[in-house]
Amino acid sequence: MDFLNSVPTVLLGVSADRSTFNEMLRSESGALLRTDASAEQIVRAIQSSAVGLLTLDSSLVPSLETEVSLEKLTPREVEVLRLLAEGLANRDIANRLNISEHTIKFHIRSILGKLGAATRTEAVTRGLRAGLIDL
Repeated sequence: MDFLNSVPTVLLGVSADRSTFNEMLRSESGALLRTDASAEQIVRAIQSSAVGLLTLDSSLVPSLETEVSLEKLTPREVEVLRLLAEGLANRDIANRLNISEHTIKFHIRSILGKLGAATRTEAVTRGLRAGLIDL
């Protein structure tokens, strides 16, 4: 499904397996709708996708409550995760920690992988649920 990363995509009635869902999240725009979606819902999904939003029909989204085996985060990764939870951009996190943006991107990729998350938001949510960070 590499095409999801190149253009906003509207998928209708696709099996909501975890990999399809993760691809949609990684694309950061597009839509996953039921086959019985109304014309109005499809038009709104296309319009939302065109401006970089992600639209998902909740009945097609796999459960986010599934347990994942969490690899241990390093102290620095926990620190970066806390700053992600504050909503800071990569540049702001780098400035706070006196390290490069490239290093922050490396830490975020590692955090996403260890937590089994597709997005920063999902990583923060999983970190909160696992007790790695608190707000």
